[in-house]
Amino acid sequence: MKRIKVSLFLLFISICFGGAAGIVKNHFYEDAPRNYMQKSMEYKGFDSILEDSDVILSGKIKSITEHDDYDEYNVAISKIEKGDVQGDIQIRNYLSSYSYTYNGKEYAGKTNLDYQKGETYLFILQHIRNVYEDRYIIMADAYLPISTEEECAVLSRAVDGVPDPVSYVEEYSYKNKEGKGAELSVDYFESNDLDVIVEKSPYIAEIKVKELFQTTDIVDIYTCDVVESIKGDINVMEKKQIIIPFFKDTVMPEENYIVYLNSDSKDSYIYFLSSPNSVYSVENKGQVMRILEDVK
Repeated sequence: MKRIKVSLFLLFISICFGGAAGIVKNHFYEDAPRNYMQKSMEYKGFDSILEDSDVILSGKIKSITEHDDYDEYNVAISKIEKGDVQGDIQIRNYLSSYSYTYNGKEYAGKTNLDYQKGETYLFILQHIRNVYEDRYIIMADAYLPISTEEECAVLSRAVDGVPDPVSYVEEYSYKNKEGKGAELSVDYFESNDLDVIVEKSPYIAEIKVKELFQTTDIVDIYTCDVVESIKGDINVMEKKQIIIPFFKDTVMPEENYIVYLNSDSKDSYIYFLSSPNSVYSVENKGQVMRILEDVK
C-alpha cells in the first residue's frame, strides 16, 4: 500500500491536498471569509519539485472559479514538458499560509492568487487520485508567468540560482519521469457487485458515525466508532475510533453502517472507502458474513 505523506486535515483539501511539498503539520483558519490552511513544509530546492512533479505544462487560463479553500483554473494546454494530459485541464491552487526551512533559514509565505484569465503560465503539478476525486494541484506555490513580465516565484521567493525558471524547465533533463503522484494516491476499484466489494476490500467494519471532523465540497470527514471489525486488522484510536471521509451527505451521525475500506498504511487511523459503493445498511451484515464464508 502506498503511503500518503500528508496529515489528517490535508487529506482532501491539500492537500495539497500540497502533499507534494512535504507537509509536516497544519491546521485551518479563516481569512475573510475564505479558508486558508496554515502549514509547515519541507523544501529541498527547485530541482526536487521538478523531479517530484507528475505533470509540467504551459497553458492559457480560460476561466477561474473561486471556492472556499482553493481557486480552480480551467487551462487550455499549449505545451507539455512532463507527463501526459489530454485536452483542457482543471488545476487547483489551494489556499495556505505556510512556513518552511531552506538552506538553514526560515521563510514564510502565502498562496499566490495573482493568476489572471487570458494569461499563460507554466504549471508544475501533482496528480492526486483516490476514490473521491482525481485532481491536479499546483506544487510548492510555484508561480511561473509566461505572458506577463511578473517575476517567477516558488514558495513566495525568487528561485535561487535560476534567473529564468521557465527556460530552465524547458531544458531540464528529468531523472524521475513518473513523479510522486502515485505515492500520494490511494488505490480503489469500481464495482456495484457486493461479492467483488467484499473480496477486494482490505477492511470491512460495522461502524457508528460520530463527530463531524471536517467538511469539504466533496466529502464529510467523520470520526467513527468501530462497533465490529469484520475483515482486516483495523488500527483504532482511543475509544476504538477511526476517521473516515464519506461522500458528502451520504451518512448521518449516530447511525450504524457496514463500510468497506482501504488505508494508506497499517498504522494509520484514517480509512478510505474502497470503492464509490462502499457504504451499506447494517442489514447487509448477514450477506457479508455469508460471502466471507464462501471465500474461505
